[in-house]
Amino acid sequence: MKISEHFNLEEFSFSAAAARLGLDNIPGSAVISNLSLVAAVMERIRTLLGDRPLFIHSGYRSAELNRAVGGVATSAHCQGLACDFVCPTFGTPAEVAEAILKSGYRIRPAHSRVRMDSCRLDARGNRTASAGSDKAFVGGSV
Repeated sequence: MKISEHFNLEEFSFSAAAARLGLDNIPGSAVISNLSLVAAVMERIRTLLGDRPLFIHSGYRSAELNRAVGGVATSAHCQGLACDFVCPTFGTPAEVAEAILKSGYRIRPAHSRVRMDSCRLDARGNRTASAGSDKAFVGGSV
């Protein structure tokens, strides 16, 4: 199911861990609405990065999957409000984070992937950021 011009629901809900463990990771309608908002932000990031493809590593996680992969109980992934991604045709995650920073987003780069968390948006769509050990965050907290 297509949720934006370049993203489909399966990209945000597929999980190799869920498949391996036989866990259901199918989002409900409220989560799908949230994922559509995330996809809209990801479209803007894709444009910012020269319309290069973004590859989602982790999007929606059911509560059961989140527990299985060691996620925190309050993870925005469980609400469909976060995704971890890379854009290898643009550069390293740190280079992606820097480009996002230069565009006006507040972000601190890290090294293995970029995390977009849309649960913290103000009325103008501005996001705030924090850093983790292996990710750069666009948005709220882990």
